[in-house]
Amino acid sequence: MHLVLSFRFLSPWFHGREDGGAPEWPPSPLRAFQAVVASAARAGALESTLTALTWLEQRSAPLIIAPEAFESAVGYRLSVPHNAMDLVAKQWSRGGEGSAAEHRTMKSLRPHLLPDDAVVHYVWRLDDDVSVAPPLIAATRGVVALGRGVDLVVGDGAVVEEGLIAGLSAQLKVWEPRRDGRRELRTPVAGSLDDLERRHVAFLSRACFADPTLRPPPALSAFAITRYARTDQPRATDIAAFTLMRVESDGFRAFDAPRRGMAVAGMLRHAVRTAAERAGWDEARVSSTVLGHDSGGGARLLLVPVPSIEPRGADGESVGAVRRVMVFSTESGNSDTAWAARVMGGMDLVDEKSGEVQAVLAGASRNDRVLARYVSESFIWTTVTPVLLPGHDDPGGLREKLRRVKGSEEQQSLLRRLLKRREALVRKALRHAGLGDDLALSATIATSATGFLAGVEKASRYAVPSHLANSPRVHVKLTWPVRVAGPLCIGRGRFSGLGLFATSIT
Repeated sequence: MHLVLSFRFLSPWFHGREDGGAPEWPPSPLRAFQAVVASAARAGALESTLTALTWLEQRSAPLIIAPEAFESAVGYRLSVPHNAMDLVAKQWSRGGEGSAAEHRTMKSLRPHLLPDDAVVHYVWRLDDDVSVAPPLIAATRGVVALGRGVDLVVGDGAVVEEGLIAGLSAQLKVWEPRRDGRRELRTPVAGSLDDLERRHVAFLSRACFADPTLRPPPALSAFAITRYARTDQPRATDIAAFTLMRVESDGFRAFDAPRRGMAVAGMLRHAVRTAAERAGWDEARVSSTVLGHDSGGGARLLLVPVPSIEPRGADGESVGAVRRVMVFSTESGNSDTAWAARVMGGMDLVDEKSGEVQAVLAGASRNDRVLARYVSESFIWTTVTPVLLPGHDDPGGLREKLRRVKGSEEQQSLLRRLLKRREALVRKALRHAGLGDDLALSATIATSATGFLAGVEKASRYAVPSHLANSPRVHVKLTWPVRVAGPLCIGRGRFSGLGLFATSIT
């Protein structure tokens, strides 16, 4: 048996935000818990619902079943008055012309757009104790908003069998708590109810006639951050991430991405090989997993130099030098990545020709500001290093024909054929990288000899492995109808970090 608390939105939008103002969807379980607590208190039933609410805050994070929602591409602004009418009243009392309109703040909003009649369901396993369900369902039926005050809902609840949960899951999307999840949502824990009570008492006593000093209530602190992932999306790829540090000082060691990226990949490969041999890997395993010789389709490590993405001006950004590297496997969940994360910190990157140490590896988190651009989820991904296409994009000599023809219609026809061939090769590269037919076929593909992001140089200027020197190389922009999780590295040069994508806003 399961307890399901449901909230049906009366309007096709949701304004809730995560920490830092990031858009939130689905609404967090803590948000639903707070709404139920507020409903019980408003109805004067908090005391009688206390046992059930305590039971609820101590449950494991629930399943969330909801429709897919998309953040609006166009936002809007609200003019919100300050709590400053006392200042206006003083002006009025002196005979002045005080205006409340002068005491306003402009707030920018960009809600999630929901399908009509959207419903969000939170599902907890009931085990044997069904007595907690009726008071929780009654309190949920009193909930009127979830998110901001304009996000009006109708709440309801039910105790249901497993079969109904499966039916709901088939019609909507399911978010489950998962270690590799990218969506971080607040969830209640033991003590959340007491913390809400303390916050409410502090709010009521934030000012008084005896002491007019305003004492804002403390922020809610008794909650957990739970990672959620959609059940219909593949598990996130584990990565071992490192920063490149100077040998002689505590600072980043930077390498020019177009001209020195291959050198960084080569030094990293040598360091991984050295660590693997020290760990007792046999020659065949080192040859296949690290060097890519005769891998036979088995797991192989990608050794990826990571260009920095740096702010430029008020709203701009630019792709810069390589200051980080990533190591991850072609096989999801492969233990080699975790091994690399454990043993590679402190390893030297040594120049093969001079024998001098160029940088030292220091462990980094995937939550690093720059790395997050490579490992998060996005609808749009753009190359920071060019893709080496898995085949010739001009087998019929179309470029030579383009130089000879004069008519614009024939030129356009030849260009379309060239672009179609390029797109086919990019889709082939996506399949080779393990993204599957659904994602490969649903991607909208744009290709260019020049980069789509500021700071990215022409594809022809990037150093490539000598055995791939004749492979056509292009910059690529991919747009999907669903969020796709990184890291994303495709094409023939992907094992050395070529064909690396970062999330893009536009």
